[in-house]
Amino acid sequence: FRPPAGHRRNAVADVIIPGLAFIFCAVLWYQLSRLAQIVGGIWCVVGIIYTAINTRGFTRQPKMIDLSGS
Repeated sequence: FRPPAGHRRNAVADVIIPGLAFIFCAVLWYQLSRLAQIVGGIWCVVGIIYTAINTRGFTRQPKMIDLSGS
């Protein structure tokens, strides 16, 4: 979690905006039906397991997808 060289900490960009985004997602999640929460939770866990396997336990960078269209 170390910032790159020359990066200065900015409370708004580093804490407040991600915090507001988390709260927004949590409110949306809370308003989903129970079935949607269960299916979404399972989908999230499967994605984490898939990424853990492909990155060999999160020791390698995941492959980036090029969406530039060329």
